[in-house]
Amino acid sequence: MEDAATAEISRAQLWQWVHHNRSTAEGDVITADFVRSVINEEVAQIVEADPASADSLAQARDVFESVALGDEFLAFLTLPAYELLD
Repeated sequence: MEDAATAEISRAQLWQWVHHNRSTAEGDVITADFVRSVINEEVAQIVEADPASADSLAQARDVFESVALGDEFLAFLTLPAYELLD
């Protein structure tokens, strides 16, 4: 449950930063494209270390991006994630 709560807080914060034109300490504006570029870097590192994780990471990435970068703020990250498990 703690992992789900951490994911909820993280995606909510990202959604707010993107939709309220916030910037990093270095001055980079936090846009959807900026977030995707960070995700690209992180996913590439994980897949390099564990190539078998590529498919599950692709699914996780799709869910996370839809709830963290979508136009509407969804109530819960877990709702679209659970749909994948059915």
